[in-house]
Amino acid sequence: NVVKQLNTNGLPAELDIIGCKPDNQKELPSYVKVHGFISKETEEGKKLLNELISSAHFLILPTRADCTPIVFAEFNSYGIPCLTVNVGGIPTVVRDEVNGKLFDLDSPATDYSEYIQSLFNDYNKYIKLAKSAYNEYKTRLNWKTSGEKMMALLNKIVNN
Repeated sequence: NVVKQLNTNGLPAELDIIGCKPDNQKELPSYVKVHGFISKETEEGKKLLNELISSAHFLILPTRADCTPIVFAEFNSYGIPCLTVNVGGIPTVVRDEVNGKLFDLDSPATDYSEYIQSLFNDYNKYIKLAKSAYNEYKTRLNWKTSGEKMMALLNKIVNN
């Protein structure tokens, strides 16, 4: 519905669905591409994921319940902002207007599409958000930084 609204409002948009295959595939419009599960274990899978992520402008994950999906860090590593829901542990990963946008659980598709439209109406705002998303990955959402923070905490506990 988000992508449908964007197209209706004159902003050409496509949606790539990765990880699952909706039951109603036959009813999907031409601007929706279903890829299903893509394995990172194969070179072909890695290449396809790289192409899909690097050509994206947003990750939209309107999940109902989640802890801390790694996919946010993966998309931020490409400078792609994440649009998601303010539930569970997600706000510890996605910071509102820093590396994405948090929506209420009951937010309609229009909230998402209006937000996207506003960023494309002032593309410098989008660029700023994309750069900030990448910075979040570089400074916070990567294994090296997480490991260093964990080691510092463990050393503090051991030394006390």
